[in-house]
Amino acid sequence: KEYRYVKVRFRPPSLQSYSAIFEATVPEGKDPKTNMLQFELRGDGTVPTITLEGPPIFGDSGGEFNFGTLQVGKSHCIDFLLRNDGIIPATARYEIQEASPHFTISCPKTIPLEPKATQALQIRFSPQAPGDFAMPVRITTVHNAFE
Repeated sequence: KEYRYVKVRFRPPSLQSYSAIFEATVPEGKDPKTNMLQFELRGDGTVPTITLEGPPIFGDSGGEFNFGTLQVGKSHCIDFLLRNDGIIPATARYEIQEASPHFTISCPKTIPLEPKATQALQIRFSPQAPGDFAMPVRITTVHNAFE
């Protein structure tokens, strides 16, 4: 008996379903039952995806959370959860656009997550002086061009 190994690589260029027919024939094969193999290959293109869970966030320019009014010297923490509900590993990254001494994020800046994994992300507001304070934070999924 003679055999051959075939390696098939699937590298989808976009988010969609793909299918193809794999066909192999035996040169000079005499038995019509064994001289041809044919089957369908299927796959879906996907990208890494991470969702942010926690209290409702809203705003005119995207997500916004208002910590409200807090006495100077006191602190208030809000817990969020990063979740990978996808089927491939994903990495979340946050960027602080304008740092503020009144806010602290307790989480690494880059968070790799396996499928179905979660990671806590806590943001603490501790006003050091009277006034209105903001700290824009951008959370993205690495290698997801659709965000």
